[in-house]
Amino acid sequence: MCGICGTLHLDFEKPARVETVRRMADQMVHRGPDAEGFFADGPVALGARRLAIIDVASGHQPRENENKTVHVVFNGEIYNHAALRERLVKKGHVFCSRSDTEVLVHLWEERGPEMPEDLCGMFALALWDAPARTLFLARDRLGEKPLYYHADAGRLVFASEIKTLLAAGDIPVRLDPQAVHDYLTLRFTPSPATGFSGIHKLPPAHWLLAKPGGWTVRRYWDIPDFSPKGGQSLAENARTLSVLLDRAVAGKLESEVPLGAMLSGGMDSSAVVAGMRSAGHARISTYTVDYPEPGPHSEAAYARLAARAFQTDHHEILVPGESFSAGVSETVRILEEPLADMAAHPVLALSRESRATVTVLMTGTGGDELFGGYPVYREAALGALLSRLPGHLWERLVLPAAGFLPKGFPGKNFVRRARVHPKEVFLGSSCVYGSLDEEAKRALYTKDFAGALDFRPTGLLCRETMERAKGATALQTMAYCDTMLWLPDSHLIMTDKCSMAASIETRSPLLDHGLAEWAARLPDACRRTLWESKVVFRRAMRDRLPRAILKRKKRGFSTPIHLWLKAPDNPMERMLLEPDARTRVLFRQAPIRTLFSRHRAGDGDQSAVLYTLVVLEQWMREFFG
Repeated sequence: MCGICGTLHLDFEKPARVETVRRMADQMVHRGPDAEGFFADGPVALGARRLAIIDVASGHQPRENENKTVHVVFNGEIYNHAALRERLVKKGHVFCSRSDTEVLVHLWEERGPEMPEDLCGMFALALWDAPARTLFLARDRLGEKPLYYHADAGRLVFASEIKTLLAAGDIPVRLDPQAVHDYLTLRFTPSPATGFSGIHKLPPAHWLLAKPGGWTVRRYWDIPDFSPKGGQSLAENARTLSVLLDRAVAGKLESEVPLGAMLSGGMDSSAVVAGMRSAGHARISTYTVDYPEPGPHSEAAYARLAARAFQTDHHEILVPGESFSAGVSETVRILEEPLADMAAHPVLALSRESRATVTVLMTGTGGDELFGGYPVYREAALGALLSRLPGHLWERLVLPAAGFLPKGFPGKNFVRRARVHPKEVFLGSSCVYGSLDEEAKRALYTKDFAGALDFRPTGLLCRETMERAKGATALQTMAYCDTMLWLPDSHLIMTDKCSMAASIETRSPLLDHGLAEWAARLPDACRRTLWESKVVFRRAMRDRLPRAILKRKKRGFSTPIHLWLKAPDNPMERMLLEPDARTRVLFRQAPIRTLFSRHRAGDGDQSAVLYTLVVLEQWMREFFG
């Protein structure tokens, strides 16, 4: 696990300065406190900070091939590096270390730009092939490791973090209005946007190749097939999943430093701990967060239950409300993009506390996206059933009856949407991402900001993502959109940056791309029914997890922020409404005051919208002065 950075002069004649990448690397010591390394050759310079986990003694970076013509810097883990090494040795390649990094230079010699297709793991890499005068960047399939770049007429600059990128110098810091527009609905900035005009994320499953004459970006992987395999019952799929889960967890346990697990007490993280125990991992340290405020946001009791079941060395980290308010500026600085994931603060606290005893943490990330865990997926199942009703009965009976349901009654809004294709439910509505739709955004904007750009509706981005899911059912399409859009650009970036801020590596076995491809082909009935979520996952785990965990309702990694925002004179409210608030150039103040008033009065939970605005305000203060 590392942080990487580098520069390339695009005319390929001007020499790069290693001092530049040294300065860049100094901005991310937290990503690699154990070592640093640099390389310069003609127009390119590469830098790396290393967190030593595999081949601690000799796994330095940059790493080169035996004749020193190919050099690479790499962030992540290649879980199939031993099998790839064996294959490459048979072809005559010579290795001088046991590191997974060295596999990359030899695999490039064999496969060129097709190299990422052979990799099983999480990675962001930069490779320089001197004879071919080629710089190659690549990011893993599901986006566990971030990679940013900036290109202008003279150079290409890249790095694991935006602050590192900016340290290269002469990169303008400007707001991207369209990214802000999308952020207010999605609560993250979708790839390749970052919120900064001219600074881009390399999207997951993409590579960038630069040669004399120009550079190009291409996708190298997508979910290949959604058609269910014929003849497989729920029981058969559950048995297969149990095997695949154990294999995915076992394949990600290699480490020469202490390894533990984030344990929320949900099915996903508990299943990962079960897999660690099944793989023979003797001493398992587990970590969870809790809050002083009572309520459903606390998962400590379930985490304790799982910890007892698997006899782990369990740790609980208490996160008080005052630390959240005070910590917003820090988490925004760490996340670098406007990203309103309320779990950032507890994940950062957990990572810092666990660093005293472990260097690697396993997580259950990805289970809800792959196996149908989110409540909104129930709409696809119920919508499919209700769509069988004749249209005249729907219009004359169901809709009028729904009109008499009280405001806030569970299902009231769903009835209005139930005969709409789930694709349309995602587009422009807040039912999935819990934030502002197009109309609400326009009402919030100042006249100057609204007129600054002809904003593209955010729903079009969701539509473009969904349209790639050829042949998928409505439920598969919704899961695909979450997996390809929300997961990498929100939760995975948050987890990576908050954990790496504490020099902790996180691994997500459920995001094994082979498992993701298999899960995409599951029949809808194995994923979600009217009454049960994650059907096949529950069946696969029913003899391995405590019954209470299998039966509990879905609950995300939440915080009691709805209570904190109700406190009178809370600092987050003051930040948004004070005279020198940076977002005053974007938003009118009256709608923001109304949101706080409604939240205090109990007129709906406005905490997601308010926190989205708070994060944007703090982000503009942090990066735009």
